Amino acid sequence: MKSIDQFVDSLYKGVDGNLEEISAFKEEMKAHLIETVKELKKDGKTEEESLRIAYERFGEIKIINTGLLNLFHKQKKFIGFILISAIVFLLIGVTSYIFMSQRDLKFQKEQNILTQGILDIVKDSDTITEENKLKIEEIAKKYNYINYIALFKIEDNSQIQKAIEKDSTLNINGTYRYPFDIKMAHAAINCPAWL
Repeated sequence: MKSIDQFVDSLYKGVDGNLEEISAFKEEMKAHLIETVKELKKDGKTEEESLRIAYERFGEIKIINTGLLNLFHKQKKFIGFILISAIVFLLIGVTSYIFMSQRDLKFQKEQNILTQGILDIVKDSDTITEENKLKIEEIAKKYNYINYIALFKIEDNSQIQKAIEKDSTLNINGTYRYPFDIKMAHAAINCPAWL
């Protein structure tokens, strides 16, 4: 059935697309044509007549070729659209991740600087004077996100001691946390100017 192979190849002439899909479509078309030719032969037609009738039933080559070109062109456009969309979403995701990471790093750096500044003011004193509170407020003014500062004496608070044992990120450098029982704070400094 060499002529069927040639007929099907002529239908797919100039069609670009996924080679596996094109090959599968070709095989399916060949199978249908061969089946039609066999049925026509059973009805008493010659092989040449059977091939001619099968081709006529199948349709005109130009129309089929145009349809196949359109089909695979639309597929290529859709795949291109999906690819571009995926790249755009990837870029948005990477950009967001970088932006958020930088913001978090800045926050952690500022938090460490703020904590070190507070520790320099408080040092080893057991009490925090009004003068120290004013100095701490002055340092906190540099950071817009600070609403409240609470200082705890670790030795006086078993809840904090347990929390430090469980969570190694809660350390002397200060950590953003939903507050422990604020009544247990050694000093609490409200920063209302930034609310």
